[in-house]
Amino acid sequence: EPQLVEAARGNLGGLVRRFIDATYEQSASSRVVRVAEALQTLWPDYPPVRDAMATYREGRLQQYVPLFRSLADAYALRVRPHVDIAAISWAFNGLHARHVVEQLAGQHPVYVDQQGQEWTLAAYNCLMLVAGACTDTDGAPLSPEQLAERPAVRPLMLG
Repeated sequence: EPQLVEAARGNLGGLVRRFIDATYEQSASSRVVRVAEALQTLWPDYPPVRDAMATYREGRLQQYVPLFRSLADAYALRVRPHVDIAAISWAFNGLHARHVVEQLAGQHPVYVDQQGQEWTLAAYNCLMLVAGACTDTDGAPLSPEQLAERPAVRPLMLG
């Protein structure tokens, strides 16, 4: 968490990059996580695996929903009406989880944005999710590139 709070002092793009990198670093160093993911893939209908997946989802949502709200506040973003923050949070989880698998497999998909900036595909897609889910405080839409450059207006408050 301290690294996330520190990254949130800069622009949103830097924070998203750091978050995606940190989730890979954490997962890549843990064989337990990799074994658990293999079991989920091979035996998703096995009751203990199914129960563990439900527990994982619940825990991630308890972590990511408040985090998304805090990020919106720190970067002066307004969640669009009728956007379900839990659904967006779960999409973030899916993107970074897929990023981990691709990195472990030696795959490094890159996206080059309209300004020529290189992004991991997961990080850019996270910005796309935010662009679809949020506006600025006046209700104006923001592109992923505008979001990437958006500075924090207040400290990220966690917990």
